Amino acid sequence: MDPLYDGSVHLDSDRNVNFSSGNKILNELTQLVKTNEPLSEILQAPDYVLDHFSNLFPDIVQSNSVGKLHKDDFKLWEKSNNDIKIELDPNPNAMDDSDGFDVYIGGPAALTGAALQARSKQNPQKVLYGHNGKLGVSNWKGSASYVHIRDAVPVYYWPNNHGVYLTYATVKHFLQRYLQPDKYMKDICEDPHWNKLRFNFINFLKEPSILKIFAKNQIKALQDVGLHIQGTALNPPEKTTAHVSCHHASLTQEILDELNASKPFFLKSNKDAYALSVFLGSKKEVAETASVFNHIKRDAGGNILEYRFLHVDEIKERGYDPNFVPKAAAFSNDGYLPPYIGTDMLKMIRDEGGFVNEKLQLLKILVQLEKNGDVTVTKIVWKHTESGEIKTTPVNTLYLSLGPSMKRLEVCQPSENQLKDILNTSDSIASPNPLVPSKISKSLNKIKSQNLLKKMMHASGMSIVFIVRVDKAIVPESKMTRFRDHIDGHNKHIVRLSEKQVHIGEKTYQYFVLQTTGGGYFPSKEVHAETGLNIIKANAIPLLGLNDEGVEFDILQARSCARGVTAQNVFRFAAPASNMVMIYGIGGIGMTTMAPNALLMKAIMTLRKRLASGTMSVSEFQQRLKTSQFVGIPHWNKPNPFKRNYAQFMDNPNLISQKLGVVASLGKQISNRYTRLGINTDDRPQQTKSIPNSLIKRARSISRYFHK
Repeated sequence: MDPLYDGSVHLDSDRNVNFSSGNKILNELTQLVKTNEPLSEILQAPDYVLDHFSNLFPDIVQSNSVGKLHKDDFKLWEKSNNDIKIELDPNPNAMDDSDGFDVYIGGPAALTGAALQARSKQNPQKVLYGHNGKLGVSNWKGSASYVHIRDAVPVYYWPNNHGVYLTYATVKHFLQRYLQPDKYMKDICEDPHWNKLRFNFINFLKEPSILKIFAKNQIKALQDVGLHIQGTALNPPEKTTAHVSCHHASLTQEILDELNASKPFFLKSNKDAYALSVFLGSKKEVAETASVFNHIKRDAGGNILEYRFLHVDEIKERGYDPNFVPKAAAFSNDGYLPPYIGTDMLKMIRDEGGFVNEKLQLLKILVQLEKNGDVTVTKIVWKHTESGEIKTTPVNTLYLSLGPSMKRLEVCQPSENQLKDILNTSDSIASPNPLVPSKISKSLNKIKSQNLLKKMMHASGMSIVFIVRVDKAIVPESKMTRFRDHIDGHNKHIVRLSEKQVHIGEKTYQYFVLQTTGGGYFPSKEVHAETGLNIIKANAIPLLGLNDEGVEFDILQARSCARGVTAQNVFRFAAPASNMVMIYGIGGIGMTTMAPNALLMKAIMTLRKRLASGTMSVSEFQQRLKTSQFVGIPHWNKPNPFKRNYAQFMDNPNLISQKLGVVASLGKQISNRYTRLGINTDDRPQQTKSIPNSLIKRARSISRYFHK
């Protein structure tokens, strides 16, 4: 049975409504293009259309907040509104260790991690999953929730997504807007490949430090793809980003299947609903798309990118126009994550005895210092988003997936007196002579950013939800398959959210609710309106035949959907405390990788705890990440599924203690340095205390600063 089919319903003929082919929202987007303004509002259909939709598809209203969003809901995206602070806990022993929760906060990866623990029966009553109650404005709900393994790569795998071309396209469009406005609008509305990535030069000038992201990204591009000519990449295939990220994405079904959900969480590509890539445009553009896929397939390795081309008769039979879709490929290992996955995971957690808090906005992470200079999270401080009440919760482990609205995880450096008080009173500090920040160390920390995260920028896309009504007396069933395929075109996607048969009077219709996304405008959290016109007029309408006889449609909602992008343009992991792991900067692949991201955070947690306990050195920690040697992954009773080098995506695990300005005792420092060099500490002469501690502190502080 099709899990996205929502049954049938009968309506009186007077409850029918007219669809306007999206005219209201398309006109609003056109006006924004004329005034050269980004999409900063949520555009919505007329109330009578939204009411009709809400009555037929209440589950989609609940899961995706379609038609219920307001501009104020996006306040968390404003600068600094979702910054998280890390502070030393002034009273780390105030709560008993047995009271601590395994806390998961954020989007799909955090939710999947919480569900995995709940279903594993390993302390499910300790699970606490939280989010701020605004999932409808998240990147998660704005995304097309497909699982396309080939798309789990940096955008530079496409020849027209590098810096030089982007600059050219942006300047070209700028000139066309003012010198050839008619051609500019014609191209937007007719060229399916018009919608490429574009710069926002004004935002770039406001934040020139973003240049570092582009520079590092270009270096990665030279390593992975070279000049987009086979043999010019600096890295061999087994050392490329795609080799890791594509295999990582391919684990999605295996991990989600372990949840034993009552309805499938992974809808794998099949003849009734293909994960379909459509090749649009000229013969040259079609050939370029095929070349990129073959390149990614070589780098990924194995058979994870298996696909076959549909015969022209198949393309026609599914309802597509072969003149517009000359070529299409079905990817057998790809699929789709249905919109009910979120609500069903929440129910899983509750049913197993765990806790869900849908009004939790994280404010602070409190940590305590350990005897080896490491830190442990003791509590989180959070705000109830309805009452405004500030609350504190004890923590056993902390997993974070906070999305692109959170760009800063900032360490608050304590004063010297505060630090001394904590060091003198904390039972966890076993060193008899812990070091406190020197003046140079404190000065350098003031100069350096206290943000633990790698530099990240917003790259915005367009997210549109639309409703389609098909007259079953005119359009044959086979031709409706095009509305069930989960479609990928370069820089745009179309997926099905739900489907229902509706009898209105004497007529029978098939209703589809679809979501289309596309574009990349950066650095900006608001997309340029041209993207919306392009993905509807030049892509969705001709691709799905929305103007065909017997087919009507209307646009329900259009909004910006920002992603968080780092220089690597895939994902970053951080484990800055002994019991804390987070993922960030996932770009546009958060849904494709949500399940492996969740499990990998658990695997990293195991290594991080061993590093903190002293049973593993820093070099061994890095080596195990490099070779995916994960043993005893929590809440997972199957063999380790990871096979690739994840060390390249891992941040320094000691950043919190470094930014606090606190280091371990002198003897411990020297012991750690010998260990990192591979020298047996039992064979070295003991360091005497005759060396002035202050000189060593200053030298090490300066060394760390310039080394970074």
